[in-house]
Amino acid sequence: MTSKDFENTLISGLSANAVHTDESLLEYIRGSHKLLSMANGNADRAPLTSDDELGYLRRLKLMFQTSQGEARVLEAEHDNWFDTANASHNYFDDYINLLQRKGFPEPIRAALSRDARLITSLLANPNSSMLKSKRGLVVGHVQSGKTGNFIGVVSMAADYGY
Repeated sequence: MTSKDFENTLISGLSANAVHTDESLLEYIRGSHKLLSMANGNADRAPLTSDDELGYLRRLKLMFQTSQGEARVLEAEHDNWFDTANASHNYFDDYINLLQRKGFPEPIRAALSRDARLITSLLANPNSSMLKSKRGLVVGHVQSGKTGNFIGVVSMAADYGY
């Protein structure tokens, strides 16, 4: 079995609906290697080196989200309108329910909810008679959840009158 065949076997056996930790992925890599070696009659095959394990781990982490960090905000001042406002729609709840149906794990949905709430709370009060312009910048790694968070903020803002 080639290295690429082993990697494809690893990918096919992982659940996209679970949040994987580095430790659980390494355990999965080691166990799969041992099981496949035994199944192919190579029980005495040399174990994976730590470099091999880290290489497989790095590639799996690129394909399966293992975590989502907390949003960081740089903000000088803002009107604390959000905690007392009432949502007039349920667009954000609909979005979270869609993500659940698509198999996004609970920790990812919870992080998205937390971050969307934080960012939406920093927007200007949509019911204020004084118009304010607010600008922001989103920075993140490729496939880190920027678009998903943006959709979350837009749907939550729509719930509160934007």
